[in-house]
Amino acid sequence: MILLKKVFWKLPRVVVLTVLKYRFNGKFLRPVTIKRYGTLIKLREITPRDNGRISEIYFYHPKRISRYFMGINERIDKLGREYCLDQIKSMPDGVIVDIGSNVGEFTLYLNGIYPNREFLRFEPSHTENLAAQANLAGINQILIPKPCWSHITEVDFFNSNETGDSSIFKPYESVTSSKMQTTTLDTEVAELRISKIALIKLEAEGAEPEILLGAEKTLKITKFITADLGPERGLAQERTFSEVHEALSKKGFKLIAKNPGDRECYLFENMIVDN
Repeated sequence: MILLKKVFWKLPRVVVLTVLKYRFNGKFLRPVTIKRYGTLIKLREITPRDNGRISEIYFYHPKRISRYFMGINERIDKLGREYCLDQIKSMPDGVIVDIGSNVGEFTLYLNGIYPNREFLRFEPSHTENLAAQANLAGINQILIPKPCWSHITEVDFFNSNETGDSSIFKPYESVTSSKMQTTTLDTEVAELRISKIALIKLEAEGAEPEILLGAEKTLKITKFITADLGPERGLAQERTFSEVHEALSKKGFKLIAKNPGDRECYLFENMIVDN
């Protein structure tokens, strides 16, 4: 059965999409339509659109469809809770930075609560950015299509977007890689002349400590950081909580919340910055 599933997901996209339309339609909490949108998949809920709620989502990899069985907004709201965003009583002024933006769900969530904010997104994957471009149409956001790192260099970037495990660190043996030039938070923030950052979301599949090394100046103007620090670093699947906690503590950040669920996300507040 596992082998059959692996074979199925490797079939031509048009075949997979046809099967998805008929095989998975009954798994959704609400009626949906599943259509091709160029190279993307467009999932739309056939319900009256509530004010400010999302009725459609775009993605590239067919496997992502299971994330929306309980509803598009339910998926995005769950992401907000996992990153402890409900623990921030009032979002301060400044840019919101989304590192590991994928198809833009995190940005979608915060834009729904804080419309008209400026977002800075980091996402190296071309296919995920195509989806994000469709999902985030009309939102004030700047994309940096490079891996964020401690310094500017060329790296082997391992492409595993189908499972959401793309990283500078090899996640498993069979994954392929491509050469990419990195950037740093300090580089991009300086170039864009950003003076205040309200929040940084940090999700880099184990590269979180290195990203902070390249953010010495950026941390001084940042109020909140929410980070996924679970077992995702390299083949050993190491956690990065200890390194990140220590690094942020030295910069005046205090751990103020932890996701009570399975996803190991933590919220830090800069006790020095008064945004």
